[in-house]
Amino acid sequence: MIAHLQRASHTVSLLEYLYGPDERGNHTNPRLIAGDGHGAPLEMPTQPDAPTYLARVLNAPVDRLGTRAPERPVWACSVRSDPRHVDLTDWQWAEAARRVVAATGIAPESDPDACRWIAVRNQARLVHVVATLAREDGGVHHAYRDAFHLQTECHRIATELGHLPRPHAQHTAPRRPT
Repeated sequence: MIAHLQRASHTVSLLEYLYGPDERGNHTNPRLIAGDGHGAPLEMPTQPDAPTYLARVLNAPVDRLGTRAPERPVWACSVRSDPRHVDLTDWQWAEAARRVVAATGIAPESDPDACRWIAVRNQARLVHVVATLAREDGGVHHAYRDAFHLQTECHRIATELGHLPRPHAQHTAPRRPT
């Protein structure tokens, strides 16, 4: 798995791109597959309203920060799987997204004050994870070393899925005397 991490200034613009047709026509059947809106419902009644509604849900903690909000408060991560292997299901991609936000510290498991995030799937072999860096407790997630943690977790996921060879036990054991 390969991940690409970016920061953005406007949540709604990013979501409109993810839910709309791209330049090459690759976006097909965009759908929300996972997320944590901290109590705000993430089910979408109509597709055209999705970007605006989701941006409002994600931006609520950023808006509460006021002038303390980061200049680019949107954290966006695209994770792509190896085309030589079978594509993952929406459920598998959702689990990968949960692991990515937990590993980077965006939304660690059992942290009730974590950042809000969603995972959008709009094409095969790819998931987009979008989060805002404002935490529910009024803090800000500092993205220092997120790329390192992200690549480490993607490597773990790919290994568990069988996309990478597992380390062999004989390479870690000491040599026998002859």
